[in-house]
Amino acid sequence: MKLVVTLAFCFIVKVSIGNTVLQSTCQLDLESTVSKSLDLLKNALARGECEPTCPDGWLYNQGSCYLFGNTLLTFEDAKSFCGQYGSHLVHINNSSENAFLKSFAGQMTPHNWWMSLVYSGGWSWFDDASVLTLTDWGANQPDGGRQVECSFLYKSESFFWHEAPCVYSDTYPLCEKEINL
Repeated sequence: MKLVVTLAFCFIVKVSIGNTVLQSTCQLDLESTVSKSLDLLKNALARGECEPTCPDGWLYNQGSCYLFGNTLLTFEDAKSFCGQYGSHLVHINNSSENAFLKSFAGQMTPHNWWMSLVYSGGWSWFDDASVLTLTDWGANQPDGGRQVECSFLYKSESFFWHEAPCVYSDTYPLCEKEINL
């Protein structure tokens, strides 16, 4: 509201008086108001009072935006798909993130969703090669037996994690991008 009043005041002063000294004072007041407003917004975001904005079609949760893709792809193609949006295949960091993703996936038409978790001598997250600390494997998973495996949220088992060859093309990409405040 202060911004509107300040703009109106500056306009009236400029039109009626034409004084450039007052105009620059108004400009400084306006810059100060905008600066203070931005500071308030940053502080509110940092305290979690406002959710950051994700691009259209993306979902926000705990500092990340998620995109449930709409094309069946292999793991490599899913990585490329996410990369086109400045994101990566989902890296599940904790149980609340896992629960959020499983819950949302359960509200959609059932699909399998690629994650960035891969096996090559051991399970690790592809995007940063960090070691797996949280697991949510389905029954008899991982079953191993292959040299390179990829993982996905499995539609037929309440979206518990499953493994499959990375060349399978019956799975959709689940992309994630972190939001920096």
